[in-house]
Amino acid sequence: MTTNVRSTIALAAACMLSLGCQGTDMSLEPAAPHGSEQMDRTEVWGASAGNASADITLHPTDDARVRSVSPDSNYGASDYLRVVARSYSFKSYLKFDLGDLAGLVASATLRLFVTNGSPVGGDVYLVDNGWAESSVTWNSAPRDVSDAPIASTANVTTGSWAEFDVTSGISVGGVLSFGLRSTHTNSALYSTKEGDNPPELVIDLESHPQPELDAQPEPDAQPEPDAQPEPDARPEPDVQPEPNARPSDGGPSIWLSQAEIDRLPTSGSAWEKVRSAANSNWGSAGLHDNNSQHDVLTLAGALVAARTNDSQMRAKVIAGLTSATHSSLDRALQLARGLQSYVIAADLIGYHDASFAQWVRQMLDVDIQPHTGGSVRCNQAGSNLDCDTVGGIVCTALRAPNNWGGHARASVAAAALYLGDEALLKQVANAHRAFVGLDVPNHLHCQDTTWHADQVDRYGINEAGARIGSVNVSGVIPEDWRRADYDFNWPPAVTGYMWEGMQGLVVTAVILHRAGVVPLSAGENAIVRAMDALYGYGESAANNPVFRYPAAGDDTWIPWLVNHYAGTNYPTGAARSGKGMGWTDWTHGR
Repeated sequence: MTTNVRSTIALAAACMLSLGCQGTDMSLEPAAPHGSEQMDRTEVWGASAGNASADITLHPTDDARVRSVSPDSNYGASDYLRVVARSYSFKSYLKFDLGDLAGLVASATLRLFVTNGSPVGGDVYLVDNGWAESSVTWNSAPRDVSDAPIASTANVTTGSWAEFDVTSGISVGGVLSFGLRSTHTNSALYSTKEGDNPPELVIDLESHPQPELDAQPEPDAQPEPDAQPEPDARPEPDVQPEPNARPSDGGPSIWLSQAEIDRLPTSGSAWEKVRSAANSNWGSAGLHDNNSQHDVLTLAGALVAARTNDSQMRAKVIAGLTSATHSSLDRALQLARGLQSYVIAADLIGYHDASFAQWVRQMLDVDIQPHTGGSVRCNQAGSNLDCDTVGGIVCTALRAPNNWGGHARASVAAAALYLGDEALLKQVANAHRAFVGLDVPNHLHCQDTTWHADQVDRYGINEAGARIGSVNVSGVIPEDWRRADYDFNWPPAVTGYMWEGMQGLVVTAVILHRAGVVPLSAGENAIVRAMDALYGYGESAANNPVFRYPAAGDDTWIPWLVNHYAGTNYPTGAARSGKGMGWTDWTHGR
């Protein structure tokens, strides 16, 4: 962009001293980020007899936020900026290249698209240019070069543009950096250049009387506009994949590709266990029954059928799926525990029968008792969701920050991929992002339990570095850990819900990771931090006393799965199947 900006601004400056550029196309059209529309502002500088005026719009070359409690983390690839001041703070930075502009500015406006409103939009400072969005952190953030803010704005509203008058900060061309911060406890979020509505720096150049025509150089002395590099020569930031967004051996399948299955062993105790389960009597589906095993047995059958290419086993799996379509229902929890297994089983054997797909859609829409979470929005990015407008399992997936919601998100994510429903996948992915601690629009609703380290911006998993008093509670899932002691108490009383909350969460994380939608490491490695909180590892190891509650019983499949995708080494042994998933000591053993 630098060459194009500098030459175009130089051309505009020359035109302001001449009538020779009238009618010349001097558009500055930087490449639009992914998902954004071409700017509706016409980025053309025009001249008229007696005066010349110019209005240009620049997008940042770099933008990023930094966070006080994660001082060495970089968020440069994110699609949002954030400012807030609480027990922790977020600041944001933007860098623009003004080219050869000098002494020509009538006004300059920094425009930011609001994705989460706040009573205070923030203060803009000038900062030094020694930073880059790919590496900046709280500890390496640029220093201020203005003693006071050059611009401020009060209330900003979601879905609108916030405007900051930064005219006083622009006196010369070249590179210019702004720092954005807030003194308010409500977060303001803005789109980055990776988002749908990139930031804009709108510059109006001064008008000047035109000298006599014969004093001007010949028009052909001006550089030809077509000498400029094409806008699309500048790589768009969104073409970079999210780190670790898909395992190297992954595929388009929901859970395992055929290539992955073909590499699995057909000997050993783990194989014999899944084969024995596949050959057993599964009984009938029970989507009304919390203790039904028909779903994970059908999954075992699908794994064996896919590995051995056994047509009789495939027929048995289809019969199991048909049984599910005739099952009675009770609440969203039971449905959510089973639907994920059936959808994954169908995908494993390539079963895309129209009647089964129609049933999956009906399960998403069925009016069934949901879990709506608590009574208050979990965080500042949240909003209400009327559950009368969606099915019970979808309502639970989008609103409940607990084990119900985890299972529901796993089932809805699997179903959305199976049905090719991109809109639903985006919704459930956002709910998962919000659960693991990302500031995205969401509908999560929380209880008022004091297990949440931050009582204003609550998430499904306490953030990295979170503390309640002297205790590090990073990785704790408040809405499930509260089930033994509603309010914070250390050491906590053990409850099975601590691991129940992990079951659907881990399945959801793997499904979205494989789909390339949300990397498993999202939320500052929230999945690993949640495991650490149960094993007394990582940040949790510093607590006194250290709390340790390793996986047992029908949770023993979870460490295998996390170790496989996160590269961790949690203790493993012979794994039992659980609620909605199992057989991972065979499918994901190392």
